[in-house]
Amino acid sequence: VDNVDGIIPQSIKFQTISICSHNKVKKSYLLKKGNEAIRKAWGALDQYDMKLVRNLTWDNIAEREIRDMTLQDVIVAGGPADNRLLSCIQRTTNCFELTKGDAVFVREATPAGNCWRVNPNGHIYGKSGDYGKMQLILFADLNDYSER
Repeated sequence: VDNVDGIIPQSIKFQTISICSHNKVKKSYLLKKGNEAIRKAWGALDQYDMKLVRNLTWDNIAEREIRDMTLQDVIVAGGPADNRLLSCIQRTTNCFELTKGDAVFVREATPAGNCWRVNPNGHIYGKSGDYGKMQLILFADLNDYSER
């Protein structure tokens, strides 16, 4: 809310928050029958050794059936489901009631994972201190974490 005619705004626009799962691709996705080529490629792609990554090409790590896939395709297909964001509460109100019919979150595939962008349209407002805080609860399915 803008300061109009010297009136101090009663609330501020709550910022957009991005939350990315540390587990970019689920173990169940990698172990799923038919995903053997993806599992092999993911084992090479999700490395922190930049010398190894720099030398990777689809020709030397990917089977023919996945050569048209991008890293983003794998992260979207194998990442956490939308329903892992269990709760969004601001003060005592569910965030879905504060967004004027727009989405509370959108998904965005990045190299950091398939992320949740909470309050993408800026319809949730806050106040300073605990009164304006937002509480998010996500389900971290630790049993489905991949080895990488």
